[in-house]
Amino acid sequence: MAPLHAILASQRSGTTLFRSILNTHPQIHAFDEVYGGLRPQRQPNYLSHLLQAVTDDPKIAVPNVENLKQLFQDHHAKLEALTPDAAVRLVDVKYTHVHRFNPLNYHMLELPYLLRCIHATGGSVFHLIRKNLLATFTSATIAKQNASYRATKAASVKQTRVTLNADTTLAELEKRDHEVTHFRKLLKNSAVKEIYYEDMIQNGVFSEIILSDLAQSWSVPMDFQNKPEREKIAPPLHEAIINFQEIDEKLAPTKFSWMTKD
Repeated sequence: MAPLHAILASQRSGTTLFRSILNTHPQIHAFDEVYGGLRPQRQPNYLSHLLQAVTDDPKIAVPNVENLKQLFQDHHAKLEALTPDAAVRLVDVKYTHVHRFNPLNYHMLELPYLLRCIHATGGSVFHLIRKNLLATFTSATIAKQNASYRATKAASVKQTRVTLNADTTLAELEKRDHEVTHFRKLLKNSAVKEIYYEDMIQNGVFSEIILSDLAQSWSVPMDFQNKPEREKIAPPLHEAIINFQEIDEKLAPTKFSWMTKD
């Protein structure tokens, strides 16, 4: 089978934007989240594949290496069959989901088994990182208020401002910073390329440098439409956070102080 690549990131880190740009290329197909739920628009994904496989053979539910390897290979084959003309295929993997594919007694400090399977196909991991964790947290909170967790048209967003609890915000930034550091350590000895959210959009279009690098590494032509279809739903942080001054003061003595300087 052909290599399968993974896009790894936390929520609100630009994976939908990244996939939408990749999918404008006629030779590339970036699938939705691996554990994207059972809604029709999220198909196909590994979760639906797993449920069907367990229905057909309940013994496959035992999370040992042999079963997981077979489940992955079958799912990989299904993705290839769905996109026979694609030269490059990618799946979206979130931090919160990647360890769900681990065998029994697998150590959390080892490279997640799903990513080992990705590497075994000859594929790479693209680690999307949003450096401004305050922007990520604010975006996630606004998305929760709107009950919409995917990029959408600005006109359809009802709430674009939020009041943040200062103590909770600092704790959340520390948690998210630890999470990014954790995954960077796990990936340090594997085939991985880091892409920063802040570098993706330049002057309203997707970075030509990033796209050129991808096209070269995959040996495909530069045949991308680099204008994003969806708009950013959140205003600048000083407008999006109603109690911005309080948050700015809370973060001032910390390593996160720069994150309010948008």
